[in-house]
Amino acid sequence: MKTLDFFKRRLNAVLIFLTNTIFLLIFLLLSTAFSDFAKTNLNSSESFSQNSFNFSAKLPQNSFNFSQANAFALAQFSQYGLILENTVLLNASLSPVTTLPPTFFVTITDENTLFDHYKVTYNGLSGLVQKSQIQRIDFEPVTTEHTALFTAANDTHPVLVRSAPFANALTTASIPHGGTAFLFGEITGEALISSVGGRWFFVRFGTGSGAVFGYVYSAQGIADPIPVNIIERKPDVGGGGDGGDGDGETDNLTPNPRFDWIYILLLTIPAVVVVLAIFSRPKQKEPKVFD
Repeated sequence: MKTLDFFKRRLNAVLIFLTNTIFLLIFLLLSTAFSDFAKTNLNSSESFSQNSFNFSAKLPQNSFNFSQANAFALAQFSQYGLILENTVLLNASLSPVTTLPPTFFVTITDENTLFDHYKVTYNGLSGLVQKSQIQRIDFEPVTTEHTALFTAANDTHPVLVRSAPFANALTTASIPHGGTAFLFGEITGEALISSVGGRWFFVRFGTGSGAVFGYVYSAQGIADPIPVNIIERKPDVGGGGDGGDGDGETDNLTPNPRFDWIYILLLTIPAVVVVLAIFSRPKQKEPKVFD
């Protein structure tokens, strides 16, 4: 009877040990799965529609005030917003300026604006966008802006940059044949050629304080296609400025699953010892026989 009771206690101990081990393994698997899921969502690119945005509203001539972002304001408040679709950038009068491509990021400089808009900057260009077309994020992306260019190709003639997408708008600059300008996006304006339609590009010609913003007619040059951005989180910068501990190399902060299993096994060893110590069958002393 004592032997049967001893084996029952042993069996209960084994069941307790196995139950604890199973719970630890389940916890480890769930932790690993959650980590992989979060990493996949941060590093994978999203699929967004690349259809061109056709804005049919007429633009008031000479209506856009081209201004650079205030560096001090950016230093005080800087948060990135993911462009979810072809988004219309508006000026202070809520008139359309250009479209911004999806999968890239604007820098939100002010969110307390009227008409449910964010005040943003994109590659030196300031304006307003609807909040519904932007998703705020809490990390710094690797690539925030595209690098597409417009190349002047107007039968060796220079391409005129205008203040509005109309033939009689004020000329603000002239791009020589073969010259390039940064291409922000496109918008609909006056159709200078019926077969081409009213497709205009909004560009920045030049750099620094001498940069000129304006519109060029699409038929007078070649526009680089704007690709889909690969959305990736920029690694955290450590003391050495390289995302590590200052030794000039980037540290790998991803946990190693193999070592997690080792930790689990090491944690179970004390439990086994305790269980065996409690439920081990005591050695019975033989009764002394007195003569």
